[in-house]
Amino acid sequence: MMPSQPTFSLHHHRIFMRIHHSVLALLALSLSLSIQAQDLSGMAGALKVSSTNERTFVAAISYTQPVGSYNAVSLSYINEGHPEDHHRDGMAGQFWLRTKKVDQGLMLGAGVGRYFFFDTARTDDGLHNFDNDHGWGSIVSLQARWQFDNRWYAQAQINRIKPDGKDNTTRRLPI
Repeated sequence: MMPSQPTFSLHHHRIFMRIHHSVLALLALSLSLSIQAQDLSGMAGALKVSSTNERTFVAAISYTQPVGSYNAVSLSYINEGHPEDHHRDGMAGQFWLRTKKVDQGLMLGAGVGRYFFFDTARTDDGLHNFDNDHGWGSIVSLQARWQFDNRWYAQAQINRIKPDGKDNTTRRLPI
């Protein structure tokens, strides 16, 4: 009779695959960060829904490309958290006016653009009664960024999102 394969080998394989995928993700991130003119940032913070005064989390990942000394364009994925009966997220494209980029010190910016959202909203008390809505809105942002003497920076940002026909939101994103 042959002994059975130990159950921990499948468990170890899964752990190895998770580590393998994490290493590949970190490698891809480090390669993108080594390109000097571009930047990739991850942010998390708080969100307030204007009409209900509800508060929830918000998370975003953003790619920014400087255009000259005082301008930039960005593309962001924004998860607007889970206010009651809503799960809204979307993509934002913005044009930025900024103070001159510095090697070390403070840089300020103001952005304006469009936001394409997806909103999964509960339609009534039924278990599977959801409406998957989508549409366009506007986004305006203010940003303060402290550039350290290496490539790292700390950033605080506030965004106002006004989707057509939906609740407006304000989000604060320190990283």
